[in-house]
Amino acid sequence: MTAISTYAVNLLLLLLLSAPLCAQRCMTFQDGEKNGFTVAKLDSLYPSAMHADSTKAVFQGKDAEKFSAAWGKFYEELFAYCNKQGLRWASPTWCFNKIYFSKDGRIEYWLFNFRKSDNIPAEVQSAYLDAIAKFSRKHKIRIKASTPFTQCGSVTFVNREDLGK
Repeated sequence: MTAISTYAVNLLLLLLLSAPLCAQRCMTFQDGEKNGFTVAKLDSLYPSAMHADSTKAVFQGKDAEKFSAAWGKFYEELFAYCNKQGLRWASPTWCFNKIYFSKDGRIEYWLFNFRKSDNIPAEVQSAYLDAIAKFSRKHKIRIKASTPFTQCGSVTFVNREDLGK
């Protein structure tokens, strides 16, 4: 094997082995800004899955209905995952998420913030960040598109055992 082909094989192996490590990035909106992942920059690369002006949405017509169902299922899986990981909330906790997906539904960027007035302890924020980072590695939204896309949404987290109270 020549030096060039050995170098090419080693480079290919390095890229293949490191791909899972950089496949997605999860952080607060503030950390995103600090790290150069601004909403404006990401939004310029990832059009909205759903948009107030439906002509600007990635998913339109019947596809919009399919996306809404996939988005709901994605959050159901997230809630179940957080519960399984033992993530507990002192009270109902509001969180805003903006998630950027590849064409095949893989999570590439996940920005989030909790409401300041909720005074979420740093260890809970850290546990949520850890949970979504792990969730992102194994889960994706179950829909594909012709282009990468983004979707945002606010949720209120509650402990499973507190549902219905």
